[in-house]
Amino acid sequence: MNKDAANRRSGRVSGRRRSLIPYRLLGWLMLVSAGALILFFFLVPQPGLLWVIFLLVAFGKYCLRLARRLKTAPVVIPSSKESVLYLRAFDDELRPFAVGPRRKLKRYTNRLDAHTPSESLLVLLWGLPHRGNPTITLSLDDFLKEAITARLGPFVALGNPTDRLPPDGAVREYAPDAVWKQRVFDLALSAKCIVIALGESHNLQWELNQIREQGMCQKLCMFTPPRRYFGDISERVSTESAAELASMWAASSKALRRAGYDCGPDCPGSGVAIAFDENAKSILLTTEASTPDDFIAPVADWFASHRKTGKCVPSACSSCHATIYSAATASTPGGLCYSCQVQAKLKHMPSLHQTILRHPVVICIWAAISFSIAAWMSESLSLGSWALGWHPGAPMLH
Repeated sequence: MNKDAANRRSGRVSGRRRSLIPYRLLGWLMLVSAGALILFFFLVPQPGLLWVIFLLVAFGKYCLRLARRLKTAPVVIPSSKESVLYLRAFDDELRPFAVGPRRKLKRYTNRLDAHTPSESLLVLLWGLPHRGNPTITLSLDDFLKEAITARLGPFVALGNPTDRLPPDGAVREYAPDAVWKQRVFDLALSAKCIVIALGESHNLQWELNQIREQGMCQKLCMFTPPRRYFGDISERVSTESAAELASMWAASSKALRRAGYDCGPDCPGSGVAIAFDENAKSILLTTEASTPDDFIAPVADWFASHRKTGKCVPSACSSCHATIYSAATASTPGGLCYSCQVQAKLKHMPSLHQTILRHPVVICIWAAISFSIAAWMSESLSLGSWALGWHPGAPMLH
């Protein structure tokens, strides 16, 4: 058995992605079916049909996007001095970068679950309760692609040979195993910027070594995930995500130090953008970024003119004196750190609101009690009406 046959059996395939599913045909069939149901709805109005129409339109548009992505994906990415190369460990490709409510994050992705309520089908078929704003997660390249493309240039990467479809995010080239190292070198050499994701792997270690040995450290930048947002204050979630981020940073900084980079052992926090100088020493560009533009605008300014425009000027929290960072253009650096902001916000909230934020289960208990009271009152009223010999529809006695 030759090497190509072995790769096909293992699922590792180079070149254009191909699918046995006719996504274009399937998408148009769903849209045409939705149009026919709309006409039927005007003749026989039924609320359930609206959910069916909504789902058919959403799935149809998604299938057409997949078909278009398959058709337009390049076999070989052309070299460009304006491109941005994305490097990451394939095993960490789907690692969540931005985590938060769908209503906040759906504008940054074309994923189906971000635009179609995942519970809609359950609501339609089984009448289960529907949550209006569930939490979703986005990968780094999916979250940042539009901002990178608009501010820096085309966002490109080598794809995982086991991919069945090109994922959302950076435009991928699926190079054969025999030439992937040369393709990484060619794309890195021509790129304006090289984005590296937190993580570690043997191949990523090799890429970091090559970038430093070839004198391309100044092209490199990396990001830490934004602070997780769940609509309000959640100290437990904040603590858990901080511990996870510290662990990721420890592994990534260790890999960087092995390749000769100096980025410091301590995690710089959430929403951080870091660049490197010619000596492979890290340069803080911004902190506490929460939107794609918060991350990419300071990076674009740095690569365009070596100006720092993000939150990178160190100062002290006016309450606990912890290190915080202010914008380089701020007239009055300083303020409160995130923890002190949380405490200040809690301090000025009503006691009931504080209790609900700290213990969300209170809402469930309150709902259960309210339902029980309502059911008891309804049963009492029904029994009282029966005892009086009256029932709905009977004439009132005067």
